[in-house]
Amino acid sequence: MKKFTLNFLTIILVFACVGINASADTIDTPPSKNNVTRLSEDKLHIIYKNKHGEIIGEEYVSKGSSQNLPHSTLEIPGYINPYFVFIPLDKVVNNEYIIVYEDAIYYLDIIAVDEKGKELKRFEFTGKYNEKKTITLPDYSNYTPLNKTFEYTFKEHKEMTVLYEFKTFTINFFFQDSIDNEVIGNSTVIGKYGSRVTIPFPEIEGYHHLTDSIEQIILGNDLKFFPYYRKDITLNIQYRLEDGTLMHSDSLTQLYKTDYSIEPKSFFGYEISESSLPLEGTMPAKDSEIKINLVPKTLTNTIRYYNDLGEIVLEKPIVGKYLDYVDVNLPEIEGYNKPTQNETYQLAEFDKFVDSSHVYQRKSINITTNYVLDNGDIIHNTKKSQLFNSNYTIVPEDLYGYNLNVENVILSGKTPSEDLVVSIPVTPKKISSTLQFKDELGNVIYEQAVNGFYNDLVQIELPIIAGYNELDSKIIEYRLVSLDENIVSSIVYFRKDINIQLNYKLKDGTIISNQQSVVKFKDIYKFILELPKNYHLVEILDISKLEGIAPDNDISIDLFIEPNKEIPETPTSGSDIDPIIGKNNTNSEITDSPLADKFLPSTGVTSYLIISVSVVILGTLLLVLHKIKKEKNTI
Repeated sequence: MKKFTLNFLTIILVFACVGINASADTIDTPPSKNNVTRLSEDKLHIIYKNKHGEIIGEEYVSKGSSQNLPHSTLEIPGYINPYFVFIPLDKVVNNEYIIVYEDAIYYLDIIAVDEKGKELKRFEFTGKYNEKKTITLPDYSNYTPLNKTFEYTFKEHKEMTVLYEFKTFTINFFFQDSIDNEVIGNSTVIGKYGSRVTIPFPEIEGYHHLTDSIEQIILGNDLKFFPYYRKDITLNIQYRLEDGTLMHSDSLTQLYKTDYSIEPKSFFGYEISESSLPLEGTMPAKDSEIKINLVPKTLTNTIRYYNDLGEIVLEKPIVGKYLDYVDVNLPEIEGYNKPTQNETYQLAEFDKFVDSSHVYQRKSINITTNYVLDNGDIIHNTKKSQLFNSNYTIVPEDLYGYNLNVENVILSGKTPSEDLVVSIPVTPKKISSTLQFKDELGNVIYEQAVNGFYNDLVQIELPIIAGYNELDSKIIEYRLVSLDENIVSSIVYFRKDINIQLNYKLKDGTIISNQQSVVKFKDIYKFILELPKNYHLVEILDISKLEGIAPDNDISIDLFIEPNKEIPETPTSGSDIDPIIGKNNTNSEITDSPLADKFLPSTGVTSYLIISVSVVILGTLLLVLHKIKKEKNTI
């Protein structure tokens, strides 16, 4: 109001000094769009802008004759009106003049009053026209506004009464351990300034206090500390088995939160598995029970097993819990027969040796001796049985046809737990023999050398032996199973049939007749000559062939003969044929030869031969004469 009055007086004085008639004629309202064309150079366009450059108003006024045109400004809400200005017309451009308005400032006066309406304090807030603000009211002394903040829009100067009340204060109570001053609890009280409050002491586990509560007047925020005292705490200690059996009990009493340590008792055969509370630690807040669980210890005994000789053959541990009965399955022990029944033991002592009630009998072990060739073939074996772990000795056998190599062979020792197989390497002996072939009479006819090793199966190409028939098979297989130097073959060669033929020839080679004989090879033969009738023997080329041993091939013997001299035909009869010389032989010129005694039939006397020849000749002549006579009669 004071600022407005001062500005108004200033305007009146200005108008009085210059003598300007500030009549209504000098201020024209802005022309409308319909009369814009009637604007003339004598009108001035005044534009009102805020400090942001925004147009907030405008008007048209007459210029008048003065260079400094006095002008009464418009009243625009929210802005400070200067009320009166001089416009220098010589600086006006395009008949426009701009006037800038400052934002107007408005006041909000807050009057703080207590519950009885008594004024406590005034607070002033300012803002621009139409400006919206959040008003935050401050505290005053021990008072605080009922509503701390609110929204307000400045449009005018204004006073506002606001109710203030006593402030709310907080008192924090802390309860401390009387020994180490540790805060163990707390409580908070909130109340108005000057109010009286009663604070109860809470129950805190493990502590006790001297009073139940305390009264306080709230004069502001505050911290209060009160002591608490530790209680005596008792731990009841119980030692129990897994089935709940009580073995022992004890107790320990100390102040709460003090350190304790319990040395547990020992019990034979038992150990502590767990406890409900640690055996070392801090006393709890209330009386407690410590349950210590006892479990049987794990212990080991050793069972000794004996054999039929009273020797320990095995020591086997058995493991179990103290006082447990343990069923023990009898173990399998190499080399021994397992007893059929099992055993049960109670584990009542630590590290004890227990003798088994069963005796292990030794097994009967088979010992096999194999005689093995290089290729792995077993050619012979022997077997015997001995009890396990007894001493054994192997005496190698002499094998016909084989050499034994026992240099690296273990032939004696302790009988093992399983059947034993001993392999003795053997190699066949070398054989150099003569294979003999025989004929059907059992005579050795051929020998062939055979070399190899004992029991070898050799292939032998059968020989072709002169004088003997060849066999169907050309090759035979023969197994060398004899160490003798001479081997008799089972192959029999049969002698050939030898054909011996006597050819009775003339000197010109004409064969008159022949005489044959078939004998076996190597048989002894001898020919009795059978001369053709009316022929006599003249020459034998190889008389030695007429007798002897049959060779391996057929033989042919040539005997040269000549016809006998012609004699008269004489009737003859069967008795006229000389059976000694040959069939129908009537004469021979060889009678004086030495062959007559060897190859011709023997007569006993020479005269008999002469007479016989004469008779033959006479008979022949008679026959010839009789034939001639007969032919004449026929003619």
